Amino acid sequence: MDPVDEFLEESPGQIKIAEGLRLWHEWKAEPNKTTLRPLLDHFKSDFDKKLHLFKAPNVSAAALRSAMIGHAIKAFEDYDPSRGASLSTHVNNRLARAQRDNLQNQNMAVIPEEIAGAITAVNLAKGNLRDQFERDPTHKEIASYLKKNPEMIGNKRTRTRISPTFIKRVEDYAIRDISSAKFETDPNQGRLPAFEETVGLLVNDPNIIPEGSQERLVANHLFGLNGVEQEQRTSVIANRLGIQPSQVSRLRGRIEKKLKNYL
Repeated sequence: MDPVDEFLEESPGQIKIAEGLRLWHEWKAEPNKTTLRPLLDHFKSDFDKKLHLFKAPNVSAAALRSAMIGHAIKAFEDYDPSRGASLSTHVNNRLARAQRDNLQNQNMAVIPEEIAGAITAVNLAKGNLRDQFERDPTHKEIASYLKKNPEMIGNKRTRTRISPTFIKRVEDYAIRDISSAKFETDPNQGRLPAFEETVGLLVNDPNIIPEGSQERLVANHLFGLNGVEQEQRTSVIANRLGIQPSQVSRLRGRIEKKLKNYL
């Protein structure tokens, strides 16, 4: 064998290409969550590069990453090795469409500055009040808590907007950003898979949320996974699992943090 050919065959780039093709063949033979997850993980660095390239101020990283995952899955579905292009090239060409999603669907991906500056404070206030009341606080109670603790919100202008209606808007954006949005993309391609599909992959990954743990049990209820009826009320989940609402609240916070960090 020519030394140059041998070098090329053993180069990291060639090895990565071969590994991606192997994972794609496994997924193509059995297209399910078990085979999809490692294939998506293989392209994680590509997602990260595109996210850094496309993301604009106040754009939801979760929304953009979800769009890219959907485009990648479409690329897996229509990839044809006989056409000569590598799987990596084919996937990255499709990922470029996420920039168009970003520009055309700003109402879905952008979080207004006033909302972005309040999400963390509202989540902290909600968690503190859950522990205090052992139930989910109302929008009025959260607004009242933040008015009594204005230092939790750094932006002075945002502080003046605190009201039950504003809290609801913040919560709607926060929930969309983590778990429940579905994003429109290229009309010629139809809808991308629901973002809940991505959340399901993460929740069922034992490296993220251990199998059989209380975190997994709570996550199943929060997102309606693994045959469990979806439920957002802390008190109801607590009754179902036979634990204290304050414990559900703490577990919920951990779960949301893990998903947010990954996405």
